[in-house]
Amino acid sequence: MGTGLVIVAVAIGLNEVRRQRWHPRPVLIVLVVLLVVAFVPPMELRNRAQWRAEFGTFSATAAPPRVDLCGRRFYPDDETVTLTQAKDQEGRALGVVARTPAGTAILAKTSHAHVGDCILTLYVETAPDRYVVYELSGGP
Repeated sequence: MGTGLVIVAVAIGLNEVRRQRWHPRPVLIVLVVLLVVAFVPPMELRNRAQWRAEFGTFSATAAPPRVDLCGRRFYPDDETVTLTQAKDQEGRALGVVARTPAGTAILAKTSHAHVGDCILTLYVETAPDRYVVYELSGGP
């Protein structure tokens, strides 16, 4: 239902509430439901479309099949590491550069997390102290 139709429905519903002498609660409940149906799904659809574009999935619960960050695409490797192992591999300079749709951290070498610098490896958190290594697809 379009936003314009919802506004018209709300106006008609409020007018009916004013004209009637009965309790307005059922009409107001219907109006609130109409407003929620009109405005919440577009926001959810926008979020899901953004997840699909950036992470290759509509799911907000699993590790993504890919990560697009700073114009580069990263794919998961078979390797799973702990935070200590990831810091050892990257010289201890890891920081959160993004978050997955599920809200888990995406780590990268923080000295490379600036525009124009080249991030080669990402670490996506999949469980407490467990990170899947994501490698750059193609070259820098």
